[in-house]
Amino acid sequence: MLNCLSLAEALVVRGGVHLLEHPDDPGEEPFPSIWATEVFEEFARRTGSKRCCLHQCMFGGPAKKPTRLATNIVEFEDEGPVCDGSHCHEEGIGRVDEQGLETLLSFDL
Repeated sequence: MLNCLSLAEALVVRGGVHLLEHPDDPGEEPFPSIWATEVFEEFARRTGSKRCCLHQCMFGGPAKKPTRLATNIVEFEDEGPVCDGSHCHEEGIGRVDEQGLETLLSFDL
């Protein structure tokens, strides 16, 4: 995370733009999220970054999977497309159950 933010900030300092993607912050513990860290908040302040939430299913993804983008692109929308309910979501990672918990894939080693 620190390497990515450092590179993005170096671009911004030189007049460039950045676009960072990461799963959306579920807003509750114990889920980790870069969006809830002081490091990211300071980066966003220094670079003039804004955030946009979207659902990957609206771009052909197999699951709803709420995703957040951060960017300093001025024309970028504040809210991305969110699921309109016109399609089915596949089972697996990114699917949220009735308690709001994300389903994880298991792997046999």
